Amino acid sequence: MMDNISPILCNNVLMYLAGRKRDVSFLTNLPGASKKLKVFNVDLSNPESFREAIEGCIGVLHTTTPIDLESKEEEVIDEIYWSDENLLRDLKPFAWSYSISKTLAEKAILEFGEHHGLDVVTLIPTFVLGPFICPKLPGSVYTSLAFLFGEKNPFGASRIHMVHVDDVARAHIFLF
Repeated sequence: MMDNISPILCNNVLMYLAGRKRDVSFLTNLPGASKKLKVFNVDLSNPESFREAIEGCIGVLHTTTPIDLESKEEEVIDEIYWSDENLLRDLKPFAWSYSISKTLAEKAILEFGEHHGLDVVTLIPTFVLGPFICPKLPGSVYTSLAFLFGEKNPFGASRIHMVHVDDVARAHIFLF
């Protein structure tokens, strides 16, 4: 299986949003990063800005959606028919902006792929846990640790389904 993934992983690329420059030294300081990692500043609303980053690639994996743990939700769209988005807005469960962003991103990429003749596969994992290298504690890891420290379940009486980050990575590679 490793032979099949080497063309995907041979050119590691990191892109981040324009105007939101972040300290990525925790990535650029990794062993081998100077030869295997190149950082691009892109604006996802401007396809020309990431042309250089994807040039020569045989696939693109978009693997993140931010989660707003402070519940500073804004109206995203106003639809006139019932949809998953309306249900999420009406119920406003914990971190509903995360759920709606996943729903809208999937809808947009499927429509884009169909319109442009691209093969698109979506993988929307549940609560992702596992080791991390970023300097800030990821929201999912923070929330899972809350249980260990006796804090209240932020999801109320709901059951929380979790998946390990390594399993998510394997699923991306398998589906690619």
